Amino acid sequence: MQRMVKRLMDRIRDIRNAGEDPVTFEAELLAKYGRRCAVAAIDSSGFTKTTNAHGIIHALTLLSQKRDLVLPALKQHGCFEHITEADSFIALFPDVNSAVNAVLEADKQLQHVIHDESSSQPYEICAGIGYGTLLITGDHGEFFGPDMNLASKLGEDTADKRELLLTSEAFNALVLERQPLFSDEICTVSGNTICFHKVHMSRVNA
Repeated sequence: MQRMVKRLMDRIRDIRNAGEDPVTFEAELLAKYGRRCAVAAIDSSGFTKTTNAHGIIHALTLLSQKRDLVLPALKQHGCFEHITEADSFIALFPDVNSAVNAVLEADKQLQHVIHDESSSQPYEICAGIGYGTLLITGDHGEFFGPDMNLASKLGEDTADKRELLLTSEAFNALVLERQPLFSDEICTVSGNTICFHKVHMSRVNA
């Protein structure tokens, strides 16, 4: 993604320094910096357990292996921006189906390695996907919006190993033939009730 002419946070600072309320410029800021897209929060399963059992260098070696497998899968399916945060990815896609396909492809690549007994075993993944308008600041690694927050809560705080969770908005944008694979779920995270849709990736990547 090309850098913005002026980064979002710089623009907000300019408005504040001019003695004005940035909230009154919300429509302008959303039009300039907002993009409707799918966001996938992809987490690792077992990082802390592996670190405690085998040490940080072994854990980071497996993490490096996981990144080498996951990132090409994301790019293959249209990821146009991503960041890494410790053992997780945040990735943006033009639509929900691309995001779902990317996560499933990443899981498939990891399973190929896991079932090869001659290989070291990389982490398995879980993921949450949201869909809506995100503010993309122009600074690498800064995306904001309620759908980003929901995807992160689902992918990092709710999903178990090899589970793929979609927000209601993401589920509604998914192709109809895939919707029956998902179960309707509800959870409470940080005091917030979240309705979501869940599939275990083994149902798709048999």
